[in-house]
Amino acid sequence: MCNFSHRPPFLNMEKKTEVHTMLVNQPLLLQACLDGKFGTIFEYGRSCVCEAGFIYLLGEAEEGILSELKNRWNNRMFICMTRQWEEALLTSYPGMVHVTRYQMKYEPGSTDEKVLCRYMEMLPHEYRLTMFDRTVFEQKPFMHASTYSSYEDFQRNASGAVVWYQGQIVSSASSFLSWENQLELDIVTAKEHRRKGLGIACASAMLLDCKARGLDVHWDAQNPASRSLAEKMGYRLDCTYQAYSFMAPEEP
Repeated sequence: MCNFSHRPPFLNMEKKTEVHTMLVNQPLLLQACLDGKFGTIFEYGRSCVCEAGFIYLLGEAEEGILSELKNRWNNRMFICMTRQWEEALLTSYPGMVHVTRYQMKYEPGSTDEKVLCRYMEMLPHEYRLTMFDRTVFEQKPFMHASTYSSYEDFQRNASGAVVWYQGQIVSSASSFLSWENQLELDIVTAKEHRRKGLGIACASAMLLDCKARGLDVHWDAQNPASRSLAEKMGYRLDCTYQAYSFMAPEEP
């Protein structure tokens, strides 16, 4: 096992072979991992595994690590960054579950601030919207803000908003990770409070805050509903891609 503060040498090279990346752009989580700011890098010859929320598979698949994937990360989701890795993974584990995810890209100027404000104003009267403060941060709703060392760290580098119902947080939009003025967005709403506009209200408040502070928000949609929500807020589809797992993913 190796921790790197820089990209492994073979990842710095321009791809001059027939290997094609699976995503249009490297996800923010992977970028931060390769920069040594988040997660852990495991290098095996010309094969590289980045454990950064998801398990990212880069380089050339090698039998040594390929045979260990199920033992090490049985309950995690794998994302292949090369066709060669995808082919090797599915050949070795033909029964793997796969899900389609959507890499979204924000279109500057595509959504007026008034639209985001309107989503916030449409919140049902029995709910209350607030930004993350120290009280919210200490609660870590839906595990949000858990990757930040302190409230001061979150306040400087992140953003988030929550919706309250009868004194309880029932919806939250928050940055999962911050890296070079970029944030990875995560939205969660308690099941019994869904389809009431809570998530879009939280996300609108967060996006307005990030826009005012010059922070770019990345959105990786896990299902069509998340993709639709992103599109309402000015994002467009960058690409679809497959994520693989040994176990069926939990219902979102």
